Amino acid sequence: MTLQELQNQALQLSISDRWRLVQSLLSSIQQETRLSNPPIPNVNSFAGLDP
Repeated sequence: MTLQELQNQALQLSISDRWRLVQSLLSSIQQETRLSNPPIPNVNSFAGLDP
């Protein structure tokens, strides 16, 4: 299935189903982004700590 075919099918869904699809896609993208780019500790966040 091409991206264009998928888009056409998505546009045939009801608005509530499209919102659920958007939420599902965003969640998936966020999870994949977190897994592929682990957070880098910010050195400045430790500046306020007293040794």
